[in-house]
Amino acid sequence: MTQHAKKFTNTPSSKKHHSEFKPVEAVQSAQKKVYEMERENVDNLLRTADGFNRAATEGMDICSGNIGAFVESGNVASRIFQDISIEMVESCNRTLSDFAEFSQEAFACRSINDVVEVQNRAVQQLCDNYFATTNKMCGMLFDSCAEALVPINKRTAIASDQIRKTLAA
Repeated sequence: MTQHAKKFTNTPSSKKHHSEFKPVEAVQSAQKKVYEMERENVDNLLRTADGFNRAATEGMDICSGNIGAFVESGNVASRIFQDISIEMVESCNRTLSDFAEFSQEAFACRSINDVVEVQNRAVQQLCDNYFATTNKMCGMLFDSCAEALVPINKRTAIASDQIRKTLAA
């Protein structure tokens, strides 16, 4: 060792520092800090996973309820369309019956005036039937739309409350 190196290693501060340095304790302390940081990260990850699971479960519940409301609404709409179809068939039957009656009257006509009178009554009757049926069916459609949307409207209110509560948590 050179003179300069001996001088440097024999200084009192150098010996003091060297004698107090304990590498095992420093490593253990660092390992403990790393372990604590990892434990904290794992806890954060578990909290995040729990939150995600809660949100996913809430989302599935909301979707399930929404699907149920749409099925119920579809069932109502199906029943209503069946009622409207029945009304259309009955309207067609009334119109055909009226047409057959006016046809018989037309064959019994003896003059042009009789034909014109039958024709006027036929047109009036057919127009009255047409507007009455159209009016009735439009009313049925509007009422049925309102009725079919009731389950969806109720479910929308429930789902909004669930989402609000989920976001607040």
